[in-house]
Amino acid sequence: MLKSFVAALVILPVFAQAQSDSSASQVGTSRISGSATRSREDTSTIRTNVRATQKKPRNLKFQFLNQAYAYQRDLTNGERPVASNYTYAGVSYKFAPTQYASVRLPFSYYVPKGEGESRFEMEDAYLNYWHSDLATFFRDTSLSGMVRLYLPTGEDSRYIDKRNGAIRATLMTATELGGRWSLDYLVYGQFNNHTQETYRVNERNWANIDRTFVQGASVNYAIGDSWSVSQLVGTTSNFAETGDRYGDTEHFLNAVSSLFYQINSGLSASAAFHNDVEIGDELRPFRFAMDEDITYIFSIAATL
Repeated sequence: MLKSFVAALVILPVFAQAQSDSSASQVGTSRISGSATRSREDTSTIRTNVRATQKKPRNLKFQFLNQAYAYQRDLTNGERPVASNYTYAGVSYKFAPTQYASVRLPFSYYVPKGEGESRFEMEDAYLNYWHSDLATFFRDTSLSGMVRLYLPTGEDSRYIDKRNGAIRATLMTATELGGRWSLDYLVYGQFNNHTQETYRVNERNWANIDRTFVQGASVNYAIGDSWSVSQLVGTTSNFAETGDRYGDTEHFLNAVSSLFYQINSGLSASAAFHNDVEIGDELRPFRFAMDEDITYIFSIAATL
């Protein structure tokens, strides 16, 4: 298994998070097993509906997110479908009208598909600095940015792949298209620092991902004040110093469909369908809807 950046590319307009300071949906780092491990770190299966969260926010808020992953390959093979859960607890503080800082402490819970015991695992804690209004273009397009610092507190970082930390820079735009439609675009780059370039798990050698580049655009539609849907198309590129079983780079085309429900101003839920296809895979042709490329993610987030 390779330590990936979990989670795919559901572009949440994190603007909504910043504007309403509602429950954010940033997915943390975790480990995903499978024939094509991909970089899928930030972005989420939760889209915050701004219309439902117009209350004046408090400066200090506590946050909770839980995501359960189910893989189509397991469903097809008749195995236990829910293999892992990713959870974080955190706190955010609004120290200026458009600027936020937060710290999140994530962990994962793994359920074996057959024999064996379930396993609890700490993930890398991270710090966020968020600016929700860097600039405005054409009156309808907003630009926001984030800097994130990962600390090597997770069990993988400490004992397996020796990651000393990581830093990420993100830019996002949100454009109101009129009525209930909006268009979002996200791009981020992440650099990971490792003590060792390769590591060994279950008698297999793996290479650490050194850099990751993610970009994608999503179209969103609000169904009333509580429901919304979105469709994202984007790409993910991983770069490793020493290469892995597919070479020293991996490129994925990501297609993500998601449904979001704002239960109340502090509680939300979502479901997402991820189809992530590797570009240039030497072992199989490029095509959509293969079982090993499909992941379902079910999320619930709360802000207090």
